[in-house]
Amino acid sequence: MTHLPLARPLLLAAALLCGAAPASARNLSVIKNAGTVRLCAHPNSLPFASKT
Repeated sequence: MTHLPLARPLLLAAALLCGAAPASARNLSVIKNAGTVRLCAHPNSLPFASKT
């Protein structure tokens, strides 16, 4: 098929555009009032350095 090499990059680009979610940061004053910095990390996919 001659159109297959063109289809893969287009499908990849479409998947990336559909999966992109907007992200926003909290204000510094909100972070200071909370006293902690929160972030998401999957407990089963932590970096190798944190495994015991």
